[in-house]
Amino acid sequence: MKSIQDQVLDLFKDEISTRLDKNWKEIPLELDYDLFDAPGDDLLDALNKFEQKI
Repeated sequence: MKSIQDQVLDLFKDEISTRLDKNWKEIPLELDYDLFDAPGDDLLDALNKFEQKI
């Protein structure tokens, strides 16, 4: 089973258009794991709510 972070990333990959670099190569969408530990950030609350709905 995928982690909640991987599920959220998959959701965003489906919903957000792909970015291209100057050579027209796809820039992969990735999570910024440094944000997970940022104080005052409500990302954890959002992930918990998402996990409860699944």
